[in-house]
Amino acid sequence: MGEVTHTPGPWRIAVDRDYPLHLIWTDEGTPNSPGTLIARTCYAFDSEANARLIASAPALYRALDALIRTTPDERRNPAVWFPRVDAARAALASAKRGG
Repeated sequence: MGEVTHTPGPWRIAVDRDYPLHLIWTDEGTPNSPGTLIARTCYAFDSEANARLIASAPALYRALDALIRTTPDERRNPAVWFPRVDAARAALASAKRGG
């Protein structure tokens, strides 16, 4: 795989107080700046779920990349394989329920 060129995670979700939107920000915020805006979802019944999926993208990418790059010998080694599968499960769970 090539070098990662997207904005690094983690990303976090914030609700815009003025508009019914979910905003996805980088986690690099300071008191004077909230970070980099990654995306925003329009208010709809599935807006929060969409925001969770978008915010989980960096963790999902890392977990999938680790699984794909696992060699056949590493797949037979539980000390290598199980933590990678656990990371993928955790990333999916975060995308489903948030946090």
